[in-house]
Amino acid sequence: MPDLGIANSVYKDQDFNPLKTIQWAHDNGFNPCQIYLNHPIMKDMYLLDAIRHTALKCNKTLLVHAPHFDIFEAEKRKSILGISKRLLKGLAWKTHGCLIWHIHPDKNLTAHLRINEMIVEAGLCSCPENFHLSDDREHWERTVQLTFAVWSDPCCIPVLDLPRLFSTYPKWISINLAERYIHMFNKHDLRILHVIDGTQPLHNRTGWKPIMTGELQWNLLLRPCLENARATALIFEYEDRRNPIISKEIYLTLF
Repeated sequence: MPDLGIANSVYKDQDFNPLKTIQWAHDNGFNPCQIYLNHPIMKDMYLLDAIRHTALKCNKTLLVHAPHFDIFEAEKRKSILGISKRLLKGLAWKTHGCLIWHIHPDKNLTAHLRINEMIVEAGLCSCPENFHLSDDREHWERTVQLTFAVWSDPCCIPVLDLPRLFSTYPKWISINLAERYIHMFNKHDLRILHVIDGTQPLHNRTGWKPIMTGELQWNLLLRPCLENARATALIFEYEDRRNPIISKEIYLTLF
C-alpha cells in the first residue's frame, strides 16, 4: 500500500501554512507532508526551524518541493539545497531526502542531468517532476522525451503529475500520454505520484473533486501506477482539506 500524503496546498486559505499542514496531517492520518518552498517560507528561518520541530513532534516525514524553475538558477539553487538539507535531516521519507523540482521544457538534457548530480552531491535525492508549458504537439513530444531521459537517470526518484496532463491536453492525447508516463514511472521501485481529480479543464479549480469522482479515469490509471513498487508516496495536491479526507476514504475502500 502506498503512503498517503498531502501537500501544504491544502492550507491555501491560510497562506499555505506548513505548520498547520503538518498538524492536520497528524490529526487525519496522512504521511508524508510535501512542503512547497515558496519565497516567504524560504526567507523565514524561524518558520523553517518550526517546521522541523512540528514534524518531529508529529512523527511526520517530509518531502520538499522547489519553487517552479528556481533550481536552474545558481544562487537560488544554493539556497534551495541548503534549506532542503536543513528541513529533511532526520525527517526524510524512506530515508531519502527528497527534493522535488520541475523539469524545464526549454532546458536541454545536459542541464537536467547536472541538476540531478548537484542534488545528489548535496546529500539529497533528486525527484524530477513532469512539467509542460505548451499545447503545441511538437513541443509536447520534446517535453515527453526529455522527461523520460531525465527519469532514466538511476539516481532519481520520478515524480508523476498525471493531473497536469489532463489539465493541458485534449483527452485523446492525455490517455495515451498518461500510459506512456506510467510505463516509465514503473521502471523505478521508489516513486512519488501527485493526485487530484475533477472536471476538465483542471486548471479551473472550482471543479476539483475527490479521487474517482471526476473525469480523470483514475479507475484505469491508478492501479498501474502502484504496481511493482517498493514504495510509493501518493500526494493529494488539493487546495482544500475536504477533498483529501474523502479521497483517502475512497482509496482505502477501493484499494
